[in-house]
Amino acid sequence: MLVNSLGDWERLRDAVSLPDFGLALDVGHVPCTESISAGDAIRRYAGSIRTAHLDDSRNGVHEHLQIGDGSLDWPDIMRALREIHFTGIASVELSRHSHAAPEAARLAIERLNAALPN
Repeated sequence: MLVNSLGDWERLRDAVSLPDFGLALDVGHVPCTESISAGDAIRRYAGSIRTAHLDDSRNGVHEHLQIGDGSLDWPDIMRALREIHFTGIASVELSRHSHAAPEAARLAIERLNAALPN
């Protein structure tokens, strides 16, 4: 990957000198490369996030797990997206679940809704 970490993205952003160089943040990737939580990454990069890829991961391994099947803190992630008034595209990234797409989508929506702050 050209950009494997948030530090890599910062270096690329600084090198290209584009006024609105945005970030596609993969929340399942954050625990694999960063020392902060996915929610804290959302808060830290709030002004730069254009898209959010939503998938779960466990033990620092980026596996594209179904929402809620890994170790990410989904209530905190959803709270962080709400706190930064995120209006970009949030896509559930479940490449391992394409064989059962309708059920995977239904379950992801159910779990994301359950994680929404009141």
